[in-house]
Amino acid sequence: MGSHTVAVSTFDYEVVIPAWNAEKYLAETLQSLRSQTLPPRRITVVDDGSSDGTGRVATAYGAIVLTSPHVGVVGVRNQGLARVDAPFVAFVDSDDVWLPSFAERQAEIWRSAEPSLAAVGCLVEAFGEGNLQAWQGPLARGGFRELGVEEVWDRNPLTASTIVFRAEALRAIRGWREGYTPTDDYDTSLRLVSAGYRVGLLQEVLARYRVRNGSWSSRAKASLESEEKTLWDFWSSSFRQETLPALSYTPRIRALWWRTLARAAQYGQDLRDVPTPSDNLHPTLNMRAAHAALRLPGAASATGVMWREWRRRRPRA
Repeated sequence: MGSHTVAVSTFDYEVVIPAWNAEKYLAETLQSLRSQTLPPRRITVVDDGSSDGTGRVATAYGAIVLTSPHVGVVGVRNQGLARVDAPFVAFVDSDDVWLPSFAERQAEIWRSAEPSLAAVGCLVEAFGEGNLQAWQGPLARGGFRELGVEEVWDRNPLTASTIVFRAEALRAIRGWREGYTPTDDYDTSLRLVSAGYRVGLLQEVLARYRVRNGSWSSRAKASLESEEKTLWDFWSSSFRQETLPALSYTPRIRALWWRTLARAAQYGQDLRDVPTPSDNLHPTLNMRAAHAALRLPGAASATGVMWREWRRRRPRA
């Protein structure tokens, strides 16, 4: 853990927005940041080689614009991090939005936080394209709580666009890591706790997460592969072996496939796009049978409709 980390009495933060051909939604994102009851010191949009009007929109809203050749979301996040002077930083995707009280509620936590606290997220509401009226996200429960390592391992509840980081802690683990998109927020959370930092969750819906057709969140195969990679890295780490030797790998990796299937159904994705459960996932007969059944005519679409209706009637608690 960073030896120079100290407690703070104020909440001074910056926002970095990675943006690639983001003209369509960027104004809404920037407006949500400008509407904060506690605005950021600075907003930096890192234009990831866009060919549209991303830079013009960012400039119109008073953001600092950094231009980059197209390197992907992780690369431009790290470029933005290198320019941050404030003690706290958030990375907001160019199509997501914060509710007006997001930063103010974060400030209440950080002003009294222990020095080892490195990241705080919140609950989100999904919106955007597709049949998403069935999914309203976890119900707000109120309050703040620290997340134990086992909980982060089991189901990381921190979404990239909702996390405020202690900038020094993020730099201590060398920022975001290439090769783990779209679950790079999960990878970052596990690396922080492995380094001895703490992470926490505001149990309130303070942000909205946009789901778009063709976005990373709708790509079942990419999500499954990157999350599997993240899990294996943590499972193989000396931190896990020394600190949590009894942590179970096989049930977690099996649950990952089922959750990928559920997520695809929730977002209205074709369930036939969910990959065959590989040997790396230690598949059960039920997993293989479910995958085969979804290949029957009409089964995938019917299952997706039923799942979304069930979620509409019984939102996640």
